[in-house]
Amino acid sequence: MKLNYRTAAWDAYGQHSTEFFMGEAKRLLDSHNPATPMFLYFAHQEIHAPLEDPLESHSRMACTGENVTSPIGAGATAGRHTLCTMASNVDAAIGTFVDLLKGKGMWESTLLWLTTDNGGMTYGIEADGAPPIAVSTSSNWPLRGGKGTLFEGGVRGVSFVSGGLLPDAARGKTRTELIQHVDIPATMAKLAGAEWSRGTPDGLDVWETIVTGAPSKRTEVPINVDTCVGITGGPPCSRNTKYNALISSNWKLIEANWYPVLCPNTTWCTGAGLYDGWWTNDPYTHITYNATTQGAMRVRGLDKGGLWLFDLKADPNEAWNVAAFNPDVVEAMRTRLMVLADVKNGYRNPQINLPHLRAFPGLHNGTWAPFRKLGEKLPPLPADYIDAATASLSTSHWD
Repeated sequence: MKLNYRTAAWDAYGQHSTEFFMGEAKRLLDSHNPATPMFLYFAHQEIHAPLEDPLESHSRMACTGENVTSPIGAGATAGRHTLCTMASNVDAAIGTFVDLLKGKGMWESTLLWLTTDNGGMTYGIEADGAPPIAVSTSSNWPLRGGKGTLFEGGVRGVSFVSGGLLPDAARGKTRTELIQHVDIPATMAKLAGAEWSRGTPDGLDVWETIVTGAPSKRTEVPINVDTCVGITGGPPCSRNTKYNALISSNWKLIEANWYPVLCPNTTWCTGAGLYDGWWTNDPYTHITYNATTQGAMRVRGLDKGGLWLFDLKADPNEAWNVAAFNPDVVEAMRTRLMVLADVKNGYRNPQINLPHLRAFPGLHNGTWAPFRKLGEKLPPLPADYIDAATASLSTSHWD
């Protein structure tokens, strides 16, 4: 979509999204009056599967000497090189965007906050039978796991702030206080003097933590609270299945027993996501977890999964499950998860992760486009549609 997102960008078919998004960003800045405040949410699709070499020659040149091999196989080795070119392309795009802000005279009054929504997807998903288009070769080393898991490699995001608005004393500093993704819009809104018009935000203003290193106002991070765990995301829910994780101070508890339908065995998938273990950088390979000291503590009601408790201050890489040695901590955190999962406290099951029948491109000139009117309540999806999709996901193979 372009022209204020009201028309389909048919001429961009086959164009790399990074180049297209940069063109839109330039258009917006060119037409903006620097005297007027501006908020821009700019979400690149790189770095993400499918792994595709960008067309820009500078990205390929930047990775010419990077020849990371993988004993996993030729696919993983090639994937690492492609991932390098994609990362280089994003890096160059961010630099170009900063230059655009400077050229417009906006950089000195800008706060640029760059973050991610999750850790990198590792090659581990290949073992789950995922289609090649979904497989990636990221490494979150030395953190455990990756995208699609509740381990730190999947949920601990990399973030930095820059721009002329950032005080000089804060530049180059590292902060290790608890900050959650919802704190970013809350902090930026407070800095801009904006008020929330609907409800109370879950995020906290953490600006003092960013600029001075003051203790964060946040003392816990509900990483995931899901007691439905349906195969399509939301209902129909699974029975006796949880996919929960909570950080409280230095403690992190995982309470989970979900694994993908096509996972080959419970050694590879341990209940806490799509896969388990660590992926090193060079060579790119997988380190299997030790079931005795790093595996789940089995408890009643969490078949094929269990509990993991980590002291993130002493063990940020989640190499030692200490749940059996800290029963009081485990009990307190499980109780807190029960509170967070109570409908009386606002808990809702995840939405069904299926396209609505009214959303299909065939109804919108071949595009994915908004189809719901403001304030309109949509009828529930037909039961036979959900049943058919669920059955298909339960038996699919990607040969």
